[in-house]
Amino acid sequence: MTPRPTSNHPCRRTILVGIAVLRSGHWAGWHRLVPLGIGVYPFLFMIPFAATSPEPPLFAIAGWGVLWALLGVALRKESDQAVLE
Repeated sequence: MTPRPTSNHPCRRTILVGIAVLRSGHWAGWHRLVPLGIGVYPFLFMIPFAATSPEPPLFAIAGWGVLWALLGVALRKESDQAVLE
């Protein structure tokens, strides 16, 4: 019996992590939306711009980089709050 192929796409995993962060309630405010935003951003911005333009969507790629930087800020803030508690 052949195993069923699974998708290990990073965006899919990030969407699942984002849903888990939202459901867990451990993070508050805008921090809890960042992982989900990272997962859905390519589907909402990068892929449509890449499909409609012959040039690479550099501004869309840069926007995704900003979201990754915001994830770093969110992780830092949440870890600081966890240490204080």
